[in-house]
Amino acid sequence: MSIYFIGDIHGCYDELCKLLDIINYDDNNDQLLLTGDLIFRGNKSLEVLKLVYKLKNTNIVLGNHELNLLALYNGILLKNTIFSITNNVFSSEVEELINWLKFQPILLINKIKKFIVVHAGILPFWSTKKIIKYSKEIEFLLKSNYYKYFLDFLFKNIVNEELLKLFTLYKLKCIKFNINVFTRIRYYYNYYQLDNKYLGNPINKPTHLIPWFNKVQILNKYSIIFGHWSTLTSKYTPNKIYNIDTGCCWGKKLTALCWDNKKYYYVNKN
Repeated sequence: MSIYFIGDIHGCYDELCKLLDIINYDDNNDQLLLTGDLIFRGNKSLEVLKLVYKLKNTNIVLGNHELNLLALYNGILLKNTIFSITNNVFSSEVEELINWLKFQPILLINKIKKFIVVHAGILPFWSTKKIIKYSKEIEFLLKSNYYKYFLDFLFKNIVNEELLKLFTLYKLKCIKFNINVFTRIRYYYNYYQLDNKYLGNPINKPTHLIPWFNKVQILNKYSIIFGHWSTLTSKYTPNKIYNIDTGCCWGKKLTALCWDNKKYYYVNKN
């Protein structure tokens, strides 16, 4: 059995199929782990979701675009704003996929193979215990009967009284911050401030910004595989940090990483 990771697909269904052929992916024996952002930007988001859904040995972590889809589907974001999306994403078929998505994890951790999969990243001073705790709190809310209220809070800062029966307002704000770290972080500053404006490589960054992977404490135990940062090149990441979003939706390529031999496989955007 081989373990493969594939970076942000963003609706690039044809490239995903080609990449699975190139790595000779065997759904009965291999395992496929996806770093989130399966959807949007490309024009075959529904096809990607349906394919991933039917694969038996595939696991995903939620990215910011999956959270956006949940909010769009529930009317919290408007369908005609922010994203260029095709109408078929919201066909009757998608209800089952939506129910599946909200039960997917924010974080995957393999304690035997010693790797963590997350969409964007973590804060470097988070311990393994904290990472697991924070991700479980988010997953609990997404899986619960209160998940629409949680999405309202995430996207509109609307606090429903039902949520306050579960967590204090301060705790909800901490959970919101944590989900933004897991799904959006590139740089931070002043310990707890995220910067989502500068997208470039660390060599040219403003001096006050720190890449999230700088001095990560848990690298003595785990490697981290992530996506989200298509402009980041591997020469700027330390050992045991693997960025596999290589910008397929921006006309570049889709990337797979085989964990057994650390070999990369690529498909160029059609």
